[in-house]
Amino acid sequence: MSGFTANYKDLVAQDRRLVLLQALAVSPDYALRETVLVRLLEGERLAIGHDDLRAEFRWLADRGLIDIEYHDDVQAARITVRGVDVANGHTLVDGIARPRP
Repeated sequence: MSGFTANYKDLVAQDRRLVLLQALAVSPDYALRETVLVRLLEGERLAIGHDDLRAEFRWLADRGLIDIEYHDDVQAARITVRGVDVANGHTLVDGIARPRP
């Protein structure tokens, strides 16, 4: 993989993670189902499949930014206080884009 391709994929992943956190932070109960998040990311031109979204859930959960909830065969993400801080730019985490002012 070329340096450009690797860098591009990293930048897209960082933006995708920020958009996920920002969507959860403004959700009325701070949680959204994976089906809603897949459609939201498509609208932001950051499309991702369900398997890859679940991998992102695990990545974010490993860093204490979300909790994963299970509803039958559908997963949902609930943002943590630390996740809200990252979404708002108050806390920086490697691998997540910093929001613009």
